[in-house]
Amino acid sequence: MLNIVRQVSRVRGFGDTYAYHLLTTGRCEAVIEENISIWDIAAISVIIEEAGGRITEFNGNKINYQTKSVIASNKILHESYINLFNHNNLKSC
Repeated sequence: MLNIVRQVSRVRGFGDTYAYHLLTTGRCEAVIEENISIWDIAAISVIIEEAGGRITEFNGNKINYQTKSVIASNKILHESYINLFNHNNLKSC
């Protein structure tokens, strides 16, 4: 994860859904989150997709009840973030 942190311009931690709201309003490019449960992201995933974004597991798979880590971003950049994680051999928790 440190390799990825070095490649981004800003890293923030919120501890709630605020980061996802920034994403859906175009004020940030991506939200990357680990150690979550489906109930943490189920409702916001609908909002992200309705706003034109994508939310998947680190490997690009759709989220499900066993999901523990996610990448959420816009449709244009999402594959780039997935590739970044795959290139750095990062695994979902």
